[in-house]
Amino acid sequence: MDLSIALDYTRTPGALFQDKHHWALRYGVLLWLSLICIIPFDLAQFDEPDSIGRTASLIESLGKEHLGKAGLERDAAAMLLSRFYMR
Repeated sequence: MDLSIALDYTRTPGALFQDKHHWALRYGVLLWLSLICIIPFDLAQFDEPDSIGRTASLIESLGKEHLGKAGLERDAAAMLLSRFYMR
């Protein structure tokens, strides 16, 4: 699924997502993930059988990681976490 691919991409060292000059990409991905969090389906369906809860954990840690950034990234991370916690 696209969600798993996007989450793995955010964790890939050396990816554009990690580059400080590509803040707009991070902003867009965080907003997209916040929209995913309001769709009513179980996030566990994206987990491997041996790692239940991995998807939810990755979404939460990604949001927390970007709360400390300045500007739009922080706003998108706050929106992501608020929608994630409302699930």
